[in-house]
Amino acid sequence: MSGAVPNPSRPHSFLRPCLADLPPPHRALYEIVSAMDPVSTAITVFSICKAIHDWIDQLSQREIVIQEISTTVTQIRDILEPFTTVGGDLNLGGIGELQLSQSIRGVGDALEKTPEHLMVWKYKKSQRILSFLNPGALIKQLEDDERKLCRQLSILLTSLAVVGYFQDRTLRGMVAGIQNSSKPLPEVDDTNSVYTLKDKESVDFWKDYVGAKIDFISEDLFLTRLNTWHGGGISTKTSRLMLMRLDEFNIGGVTPDNLSVALGEEGLKEFVDRYIQGKPKRPSAVKKNDGYGLQMILTVPLLVWIDDEPENHEYNVAFARELGIQVVQLTSTAVAKAWIEDNAAFLQQNDDGSSVRFITDNTRMEYTSEKQAFMNYSAGRTFLQYLRGHLYKAPVLVATTPRSLKTARYVELYDSVGVTTNLDVLLYFIRGLADRRSDDVWWIGYKEENF
Repeated sequence: MSGAVPNPSRPHSFLRPCLADLPPPHRALYEIVSAMDPVSTAITVFSICKAIHDWIDQLSQREIVIQEISTTVTQIRDILEPFTTVGGDLNLGGIGELQLSQSIRGVGDALEKTPEHLMVWKYKKSQRILSFLNPGALIKQLEDDERKLCRQLSILLTSLAVVGYFQDRTLRGMVAGIQNSSKPLPEVDDTNSVYTLKDKESVDFWKDYVGAKIDFISEDLFLTRLNTWHGGGISTKTSRLMLMRLDEFNIGGVTPDNLSVALGEEGLKEFVDRYIQGKPKRPSAVKKNDGYGLQMILTVPLLVWIDDEPENHEYNVAFARELGIQVVQLTSTAVAKAWIEDNAAFLQQNDDGSSVRFITDNTRMEYTSEKQAFMNYSAGRTFLQYLRGHLYKAPVLVATTPRSLKTARYVELYDSVGVTTNLDVLLYFIRGLADRRSDDVWWIGYKEENF
């Protein structure tokens, strides 16, 4: 666990888990991004582009699709660069700020997903997993990421052209150059917002309750309209859980892409009803090599420990194993998500504190190479957002140090989650799993006795 003191956590910032595996991000990633401020939003998304581009440049081996992603990210970065000019000559117009800001946020959301998939790809390369497993599924995911980035780029260009936000000659020339580049962009028609939605139910909802031309809707407005469409019955707790899934990277709203990914093969009503009932989606039958290749033979009791420095916990891991606990150690949020997806059937079947528990550090040092490292200040919260958003109920203990403890009050927002700096509490948590208990709950929350 790492102990650097982070900036305070702020809602709806673009500080998200995937960037934990990239070079140090621009400081704007830690600032509030106003829904009505295209410039602040553009600066943040520009920082994400730069981080992804720099990270890809460090890869010694690249698939063709990764090179294509790099090209698209570079194009987006170049379009947004004029926004980063402080006190520059950009001539800002006051028309359509919200529309443009939402277009840029849609780009940012698409960008957030890609680094996680790149990190899993790199992890499998480094572990030589790809040498004996079919990498087709992961490459397909990266290809899908590239298509979504191209689509969001096209929407951004359309928004800039229609809104006429900037009169700046440099920006207009840059946009024209990208539009006329050798790499064709997907066309964006009047139904672009429902481009990725598969079933008629969700398409009709988006057209009738959101708008066929809308590619981004704020969280509160989305929930209000979804509840109206559903006929009521969506509680505050259910809404919060759905948002953890639909807005996994806390961009402050929902896009058709996010809704499509969350639904999968489900209908919209089926999705909502499942969250009302609190039932996780049962994984479909996975053919061999169709997942990330991280499937394992698992037994209970099972402890999943996510920490960037696993060597620091040799004693605690040995203690757990002596008690008959199987321990799986993972070093990155991106790999942890991929591992959970590949082992979903087992985890869902044993989703109880007497069988499965998780430990994660609060802040996590992430490495891009032996010489480059930086602190991911949102590691613990990001993991909880993912786990609870997928309706897993297993207990989680956030293990941290006194210096970063004050940033961990977010644990109170999640069920069956506690935070500690105390080794005795950590060992008690482990022993509770070994004893197959589900009633040892005094450690839950942000409590002084845990420190």
